[in-house]
Amino acid sequence: MDNFLFPRFWELPELTELNRLPMRATLSPYKTVAQAQAGNPGKSPWVQSLDGQWEFRYFNSPSEVPSADLAPDVGGNWSAITVPGNWTMQGWDKPHYTNVIMPFENTPPQVPANANPTGLYRTRFSLPEGWSGRRTVIELGGAESCICVYLNGVFIGMSKDCRLPAAFDLTPHLKEAENLLAVVCIRYSDGSYVEDQDQWWMAGLYRSVRLYSTASVYIEDIFARGEAGADGKAATLRVNTSINFTTEPDADLRPAEPRRSHTVEVQLCDAAGIPVFKTLPSVSISDSYRKQYYQGEIVVPVKRPSLWSDECPNLYTLVVTLRTPDGKAVEHTSCRVGFRRVEVKDRELLLNGQPVYIKGVNRHDHDPDQGKTVPREKMLEEIRLLKQFNFNAVRTSHYPNDPMWLDLCDEYGILIVDEANIESHANYSSLCRDPRWRKPFLERVQRMVLRDKNHPSVIAWSLGNESGYGVNHDLAADWVRSYDNSRVLHNEGAVKMAWKQSHNCYDQGGERSNDMHNPMYPAIDQLVAFAQQTPKMPGYDNRRPFIMCEYSHAMGNSCGCLKDYWDAIYAHPGLQGGFIWDWIEQGIRKTDARTGREFMAYGGDYGDEPNDVNFCCNGMIMPDRTIKPQMHEFKKIAQPVWITAGDLATGKINIFNANFFRPMDWLEGAWTVEVDGRRVQQGNLPAMKLAPQSGTTVKLPLQQPVMRAGEEAYLRISFKTRGKEPWGGKGHEVAHEQFLLPFAGEEALPSAAAVAKSRGAAAVDQDGALLRLGGSGVDAMIDEQTGAICTVRLNGQAVLTAGPTFNLWRGPLDNDGVKGKADQWKAKWKPLGRWMLAGYDALTPNVENVERKVVGKDIVLTSRVSYACGKGDGRFEVENGYRFTAAGLILCDHSFQFADGMPDVPRLGVMLTVAEGYEQLDWFGRGPFESYADRKYAADFGRYGGTVADQYFPYIVPQENGNKEDVTWFSLRNAAKQGIQFQSRGSLFNVSAQHFTPADLTGAYHTYDVPQRPETTVLLDARQRGLGTASCGPDTLEKYRILPGSYRLRYAMIPLTGRAPKRFSL
Repeated sequence: MDNFLFPRFWELPELTELNRLPMRATLSPYKTVAQAQAGNPGKSPWVQSLDGQWEFRYFNSPSEVPSADLAPDVGGNWSAITVPGNWTMQGWDKPHYTNVIMPFENTPPQVPANANPTGLYRTRFSLPEGWSGRRTVIELGGAESCICVYLNGVFIGMSKDCRLPAAFDLTPHLKEAENLLAVVCIRYSDGSYVEDQDQWWMAGLYRSVRLYSTASVYIEDIFARGEAGADGKAATLRVNTSINFTTEPDADLRPAEPRRSHTVEVQLCDAAGIPVFKTLPSVSISDSYRKQYYQGEIVVPVKRPSLWSDECPNLYTLVVTLRTPDGKAVEHTSCRVGFRRVEVKDRELLLNGQPVYIKGVNRHDHDPDQGKTVPREKMLEEIRLLKQFNFNAVRTSHYPNDPMWLDLCDEYGILIVDEANIESHANYSSLCRDPRWRKPFLERVQRMVLRDKNHPSVIAWSLGNESGYGVNHDLAADWVRSYDNSRVLHNEGAVKMAWKQSHNCYDQGGERSNDMHNPMYPAIDQLVAFAQQTPKMPGYDNRRPFIMCEYSHAMGNSCGCLKDYWDAIYAHPGLQGGFIWDWIEQGIRKTDARTGREFMAYGGDYGDEPNDVNFCCNGMIMPDRTIKPQMHEFKKIAQPVWITAGDLATGKINIFNANFFRPMDWLEGAWTVEVDGRRVQQGNLPAMKLAPQSGTTVKLPLQQPVMRAGEEAYLRISFKTRGKEPWGGKGHEVAHEQFLLPFAGEEALPSAAAVAKSRGAAAVDQDGALLRLGGSGVDAMIDEQTGAICTVRLNGQAVLTAGPTFNLWRGPLDNDGVKGKADQWKAKWKPLGRWMLAGYDALTPNVENVERKVVGKDIVLTSRVSYACGKGDGRFEVENGYRFTAAGLILCDHSFQFADGMPDVPRLGVMLTVAEGYEQLDWFGRGPFESYADRKYAADFGRYGGTVADQYFPYIVPQENGNKEDVTWFSLRNAAKQGIQFQSRGSLFNVSAQHFTPADLTGAYHTYDVPQRPETTVLLDARQRGLGTASCGPDTLEKYRILPGSYRLRYAMIPLTGRAPKRFSL
């Protein structure tokens, strides 16, 4: 490689390619119309895949690659490697994660001279039958980050831009016999400086490689647009076709003779394969370049086509045929077309005239086992999850995703903001205005548009991410607007006032490259302030809507306040949604050598320095496509049916079809009434054919249920799929709502005391530290020096082995502070830092008072304890009260107080330890999944159960998890159905039950660090702080924080012996 024509060409941003063919749409040549209509390249005789096992050699730098290794007769020892695939996932080199910082010294365009891993790939092929004498092209779908291609020892070409295909004409250097193809892949290049994209730095040929064959005259490209009219009825099919020649056409004619013409004709077929045109539209293209530049346009009206939308993704198949002057078909190709209209006006993004909400996520191509190589079946799994959880949009962060992904989005109905392969985060303010980088900026945008232009799912082109805003963006925007006026432009950097990544402006400005106000992580009050702007305000923008390109950073246990965002969006015109950051956690599957346990690795786990630890793990789904609990919250918020209460006493509810295009006849509704978790009534809703954006009122035949005083009756409305959908089966729940009914019972609840008295009544007896609670079988050990309960036994068997003791700590969330970043343990701008600086992690108790007294047959133990913070003069004043009753109940009362000026706290409550064996957990409250103060909208009230082990959610970095909000009671029982129940004596409480402690979570950096203790730690809280999104975004709202003041937690411990837990009278 030292003898290359351009020394260190991988450090020349002006040099983006050599001999690379112009980008075109994702097209394949076919021999017949039927093949083209079927659209399966694997069945085409003119396409050959080169995927599979290749030969491979690894080098530390490009300069180490011997030129002799590129020659066809070189033997030696070669390893086998799978293509497509990253070599960093196949035993060579290592993945490296950074967010902003470069993985090497930031001196653009230079990259490491002696530590720039380079791979040499080789494979052999022979031309298939019938290819001889034709044009043969190689297409490499994606290679990170710079490649040189050789055929039979001859240099063919070079390409940068690692997220888009590179194609080269191999024809002049082909052999009739076996051919040797070699590809040199260089890990880092000048292109890396605009590929600094908050993801794993990988390397290798990670997308498919194929050959395709054309005749000497061939279809070079197609731009097909289904243009829906403003009325939604009339439409136009516009097809621009480019052809080209490998040799001069009409060479047999004299110069003055008229040139011949080739013909391009098209047919459009609907989803059933039925042709639309009786007479094929066509256009003649002169063999003289100067006449039409080898281009021809067909414009033909289409009457009342079925329009494409995210709700109704109606597709047509376009078959394009190229014919010679004598009418012979030389090539057929095809693509899918959707008729739709995209525009921005009056502060709305309109799809087919409707202001659809953008219910989106940002998506990286990622697989925990294959890195950037994502199999189609994994993509399909993601599509189904998106649709099942009511998402409708994806921003392809921060590069064009695999074209297979766009095919699936076309088919299933996902709106796409297609993002160019540009992010210069470490050089945010410079490269966007540097003339040396003008060509990479412009070319990467052009190539994205040219590849993806035929996808109806693509509604916007993004000029990149976190690359500032400069003239290089505007030049790219100018080209896009001149080439494709059927979509809008996205450029987040254009909302910045200054060069730096700082203040956003939501007024006029930046329109040259940006058709929306699209900030990252705005606070909710910023959304509302935009919506409340008036035309009289300076710079008022009456055209562009507010659509967040990133919000609700989903790192770890997150997405707090998501409903608050959407309450604002639904309430204010001009606010149209956004894209959650992000979709899939970028963990890599690995096995811990010490424990043998599998875990998901993140930055630093491969010795990759520098790194940004687990900042790559911020998805709505886990790397293996397991859903995270916050998915349920978004599904509820985004559901396409809005159900509100009418007069519930008379059974009236309001139903609104929130879809913009699809009637509601694909859904069927049902209702149930439950009293404290017991189903007492149910029925089906009448069939509904509500038109989009219309509603009705339904009266249900509700009856006063049989219930006891204090019990709660809940009405639940559910809408499920009537039949099978492409993305899910019949009976999938799409929407639901729950209402507390205004019913009450009169008959008294069963007495908790009566249950406990089954062994006879007596007074509480004290023998030293031991209290025997009458004849209930309950005894407790107490500490009269501290006023604490040490243990509780039931029928001689330990139930509680410790507690309750005051607890304010939780295993830090990523939103509290990223544990792997040392500065966040002491940063005042992070909750974790404030707590550590205040000494909340090291409280010292001081028992100020303990009193014991006999009240009737009971004994009451009270204490006042002051907890001094480990730093500063902050303290928590805690009062505990326990009433031990002869009936076996322990009535608990805790008061907490802390003073103004102290930081808000993670939680306020008590921690208890339940003995081994009490594994069955039941509760009445919100569920069945975890819930938090600012993320509980989707969690219905009901009776739920499971094992303690099942309550753990394995966030990639262990942190607080498994909380249950608004709980009335919960119980823990053993296999003999014996155990203990905790029931509220006033306000509802929070609870979690796990086989580890908050301290265990605090010290754990991977899932294998979390101990699985035999006992159960119960955290019983008056309140727990909300989740927020402060790992990269706003903290939870003040109403979800625990601010200085007074709080109270009151509950009863109830012994259970053979009876099911339930609400009792206390």
